[in-house]
Order: sequence, then structure tokens, then C-alpha cells
Amino acid sequence: SAIEGCYWAFVECSQSLLMVMKITPPSPEHIPELLQEHFVSKGLLTKNILKDFMAVYELHKKIVHGEVRKIDGRIIDQYQKKAEDFFDKTVKILNGIL
Repeated sequence: SAIEGCYWAFVECSQSLLMVMKITPPSPEHIPELLQEHFVSKGLLTKNILKDFMAVYELHKKIVHGEVRKIDGRIIDQYQKKAEDFFDKTVKILNGIL
């Protein structure tokens, strides 16, 4: 459930960024390409954030499909930190836009 929380943090932060740009958020697998187009290409987000999004997306899928059953606590901590960092970056971007 910790990875699921990280996954949804990434998805919902991404959706909020897209909505403020008046873009209807797509399903999660299409979010990275829109973030690239509207935020990374403009220097508002880094490519590392896209990599993190895709990594947590893939891990979440593997957990849901039963391919991954156990995750080291250090890995969970890393994803939680990345999700928190993305949330903080999202807030900064939204404060600058609004």
C-alpha cells in the first residue's frame, strides 16, 4: 500500500499540473508524454521526474498483477521521498502559475 500511495501521489500531482494548463488528464500511462510536452520541454520539470513517474507506474503494475510481493523498506523510502519531492515541485509550479 505504500507504493500505491506513491503511485497516486505522482498521478494526482501530474493531473493537477495538466488541469491547470486546461488539459484533460489522460489515463496514467499517457501522463509522462504530456508532462514532457508541457513541463519538461519548458524547463519546469526534469526528465528525472518522468523517469521516477514511469518507475513507480511500472512497480505499481507489477504489484497489482502479483509479479512483486515483497519490497525492501529502503526502496519504499526512496519512492516516498521522490513522491514528496514531486509534490513540493508541483506546489511551486502551481503557485507560480496561479
